[in-house]
Amino acid sequence: MAYDQARGEMVVLTTDMATWTLKNNGWVRQIPAHSPAYHELAFFSMDYDPQRQVCAFFGGESYPQPPGPLSYPDATWEWNGTDWQVFTPGIVPPFAPKFVNVTFSATNQFGCSPQGASSQSYRVQISTDFKSWTDWTNLVMGDVALPLVDGDATNNSHRFFRAVAP
Repeated sequence: MAYDQARGEMVVLTTDMATWTLKNNGWVRQIPAHSPAYHELAFFSMDYDPQRQVCAFFGGESYPQPPGPLSYPDATWEWNGTDWQVFTPGIVPPFAPKFVNVTFSATNQFGCSPQGASSQSYRVQISTDFKSWTDWTNLVMGDVALPLVDGDATNNSHRFFRAVAP
C-alpha cells in the first residue's frame, strides 16, 4: 500500500494482484491493462516516488505450488494512476524489510520483529495518516530479528509503520 501524492489517493495491490484505490472515502477496484503476474506472493513492498510521480511495487517472497523452496522476485512495477508498467532500475534495491511476529498486548501495545538484509541499516517510521512519516527508531539488521514495542500505541487511535533503507 502506498499514498499516491500526485493523485491524492491510496493505492493497494492485493496478494492476488488486484489494484484498488481509496479516494474521497471510497475504495474503487481498478482494471488496468497490465498488472504484475499472479503467484503466491507475500511480504512485497510498495512506495511512492515523488520525482517520477508513480507508486513502485517491488520484491516479496513467492510460495510455489506444490510447496518447494521460496523464490524472491526482483521485478519492479510502477503504477501511474491508470496502469502498471515494468520498470528496470539502474540499481536493484536491497531486500525489502518485513515485519514478523506482529502482536498486540492486553494493554494494546503494538509489537513486531523486523527482518531484512543482514547488516542493512533501516529507519522504522510511524504515521497516523500515510502522508506524514516520522522516524521512530533506527536499526541494523542482524541474524536474529529484534523485537520492537510501541509503548505509545495506547495514546493513538491508529498508527502505521514502515521500514525504509536510508
